[in-house]
Amino acid sequence: MLMTGTGLMAGFVQQYLPRFELILRVVGAGYILWLAYGILRANYQFDNNENQAPLRFWQGIFLQIVNVKAIFFGLMIYTAFLSDFTNAWYLVLGSAIFFGCITFCFTSLWALFGSLIRKYMHQPLIYRLVNLFMAGLLVYTALEISGIFSFR
Repeated sequence: MLMTGTGLMAGFVQQYLPRFELILRVVGAGYILWLAYGILRANYQFDNNENQAPLRFWQGIFLQIVNVKAIFFGLMIYTAFLSDFTNAWYLVLGSAIFFGCITFCFTSLWALFGSLIRKYMHQPLIYRLVNLFMAGLLVYTALEISGIFSFR
């Protein structure tokens, strides 16, 4: 639902507010750089949260609706790479379903990888290397979507 909404919103922005795209790119890149900074500073002191109740279905839906990273991802993917798709609602819907399936697979892989390396993340060298690698990927992403640099 979120990807469909952002795809349709990207089409609206491209058609009726084309100058707003640059603002979205810069704001999105700034937000991603802020996330990279947060990852660089992160530590991995795990608390035992097993007594905490999981989110209910509607709480999870609401959390995704306000997920700024996902909204910027959707806007950037549809404005930077799939701008031709935004002219037809069925292409937006089909690509959103595809992205939903891909996202589920990679989020599951991310969770599996995280559970495998969790026992090593208390070691300063390892968590700093992981943080540096992840922050570097975010900086690369921010530079790409900003349009300032292109590495292609």
